[in-house]
Amino acid sequence: MDRDPGFGVSIHIGLSNHFHLYLEAGCFKILWSGIIAGKTDIIYVKLPALTGGACGERAGQGGNVLRKKLSLLISVLGMLLVPISGTAAETSENIFSCGSGPIEVFIFTDYFCPPCQAIEPYLENALTDLHRLGVRVTFVDKPIYARSPMYSQYFLYAAKAAKSFDEVLRIRRVLFDIAKTKAVDSERELIQKLKENNIKLVLMEVKPIFDRWAELIERFGIKSTPTCIVKQPGQKMMIYIGSRKIPEGIDLLLKQLSGVP
Repeated sequence: MDRDPGFGVSIHIGLSNHFHLYLEAGCFKILWSGIIAGKTDIIYVKLPALTGGACGERAGQGGNVLRKKLSLLISVLGMLLVPISGTAAETSENIFSCGSGPIEVFIFTDYFCPPCQAIEPYLENALTDLHRLGVRVTFVDKPIYARSPMYSQYFLYAAKAAKSFDEVLRIRRVLFDIAKTKAVDSERELIQKLKENNIKLVLMEVKPIFDRWAELIERFGIKSTPTCIVKQPGQKMMIYIGSRKIPEGIDLLLKQLSGVP
């Protein structure tokens, strides 16, 4: 519970990663982001009557009553709402990695990292070629900036809905472009931007993949972004760091796989 001098008591509760309930300025605000008829949609509702007063009233001494009503509302919503698109059991390997070849390429980036933003157009083209040649590509988000985990979460939601590797790359491009604006701070705004770009979302439990990302970051000792790891059977693992070295390493791999001397 946080106290905001301008709005009084403010309570934020996240339900199932996609349903959010706020008590702000004496007014319940419901934000639901989900899939309706195959499209990403947003529902934003204010319910002043449930607080026993009008929106804008300070919470003051009625805090206990408000919390009780908040709990009641959560219970009612829990009975009425049907989960939308996606459960932890549906988490599949192709969200974590794309491709199944013996050669692996790991890309460690952060959406708000300027060098990562600069190299993304190159990666989009180069990784398309590598994937076509049978390389297994794994994207690992290394959160450096405060808003990065939210962008990573919605990347996974969108990747879950993607039908191809090309679509996964487009999702990354859109998220990088949104991050460049530095104008999107909330889930609601991010969902709206993704909707405007015709990106679908399928909800899933992201913690297992976040945990696997953390394991890879620790295993490879990743300290900065962008970083690229190339693993080939029987060969020394190669590490390329930075927006200059990564293209050099990936171009070398492309030449090798394409039979170019």
